Amino acid sequence: MVAAALLAGLLASADAGQLPADAPLAEPSPQPHQTLPQWARFGVALAEGTALDFWFLTFSNLVSREPFARISGATIAAHLQPSSWTLDGDYYLTNQFGHPYQGALHFTAARSAGLGFWTSAVLTSLESLAWELFFEVDPPSLNDQITTSLGGAMLGEVLHRTALKVRGPTESVMRHVAAFVIDPFGGANHALLDLEEVDDPVQLYARFDSGAAVAAVIDRDTNALIARSPLQARVAVTLGYGLPWDPLARFDAPFSSFELRADLSFPRDVYGNLFIRGVVEGLRIGDGYDSHLRGVWGLFGMYDYSAPAIIRASALGLGPGVMVQWAGDGDAFLQLSAALGLSPYATAGQIQVPADVTRDYHVGPALQSFVGLAVGHRRRVMVEIHGRNWLVAGVYTPDRTYESITFMTTAVTVRLWRWLGLSAEATLASRRAGVPEDPTSAVHDTGLALRLTLCVMSDESFGTTPRPLKVPDAS
Repeated sequence: MVAAALLAGLLASADAGQLPADAPLAEPSPQPHQTLPQWARFGVALAEGTALDFWFLTFSNLVSREPFARISGATIAAHLQPSSWTLDGDYYLTNQFGHPYQGALHFTAARSAGLGFWTSAVLTSLESLAWELFFEVDPPSLNDQITTSLGGAMLGEVLHRTALKVRGPTESVMRHVAAFVIDPFGGANHALLDLEEVDDPVQLYARFDSGAAVAAVIDRDTNALIARSPLQARVAVTLGYGLPWDPLARFDAPFSSFELRADLSFPRDVYGNLFIRGVVEGLRIGDGYDSHLRGVWGLFGMYDYSAPAIIRASALGLGPGVMVQWAGDGDAFLQLSAALGLSPYATAGQIQVPADVTRDYHVGPALQSFVGLAVGHRRRVMVEIHGRNWLVAGVYTPDRTYESITFMTTAVTVRLWRWLGLSAEATLASRRAGVPEDPTSAVHDTGLALRLTLCVMSDESFGTTPRPLKVPDAS
């Protein structure tokens, strides 16, 4: 908690009302001054990505001695056959978080070398393809190609922008260390390459929670307790970058505005969540600093990884969305967010169930949706209600089991003193699954998770921006 407080202090925002008189409402995203030619930036990104793959391969051969790393000319030749592509049955954590994080490392290597979002995304996809063909014994996996490429771009851009904001324009050693932990390639390239990074004026709101959690799951048909997670520690982080109610927020580049929520419960039963939602292409709602209503609507990218208290779901998708805040003349505020994503590959299931075919979760295309409401007093209290649903059509495996998983989270956060708050949170989870052609296969499970945490925030207003907000007179 002490470390969280220190980092939150580094990110503490200036008063949103203290804006320069000539501050534009939506200037273009600042671009770093590049002293490296374009070919050199490509070279740096490819060299670092290739070195990363060889490091993984070497470690897996010499240290962890993983069977997948015993490659040969014969395995590579087999992988070059188009018919060799398949859907693998790796662990849920490996497929849905491990591969996206590997892709994020490739992506941040390219971004921090000075390449743009889309160029970095293409390079990440090509490097994922190279890994599938040349760096492992297992047949190349379609789902790994999807999650490494899409998840890597979304998670990578979030890590890249967060690290830039944390490092800032100062020479603070603590800031540089924190930025390096968030984005190792970005930290290395910042030190080694001659890049002048332009400070982005948008706010980065950060919140860190530490406390306790308990959870359980029951079978709704028999009311029998299926599994429970004992009382244990919980840590969480929330990041809001360039949120639409920030007067300097802009939406001219992918994930120039995003929200991240992540948490981890441990040590007896390790469960965690990672939710990323960002603007890919958006249009502003509200005009002028004195507008009571500010927000954005447009195309959103969504990366969900969820495994809380037995029931789990994960998806990567794109679709329409909106984020908007209303604030009156005082401190009252109301925020509404919604997004609907179409995912080419999603997973869902319950952790403690017999394995189907080759995996203990179901896979297929999906619709992922999110609805969020936050209301409160920016100096005292905030009440949040978040609903998430994943509707997965399990058509990629022979059993064709569908999954519909819904989470409903209610949280109350009370500000105790300046950046310190107390939060109570409850998540109700519902899982319905079965084979459409077989009504007897239907199952309905319900889970409940309770959490109590202390939180440290990087500002004193829950990351909101007051409205109306007057720009100081130039004189």
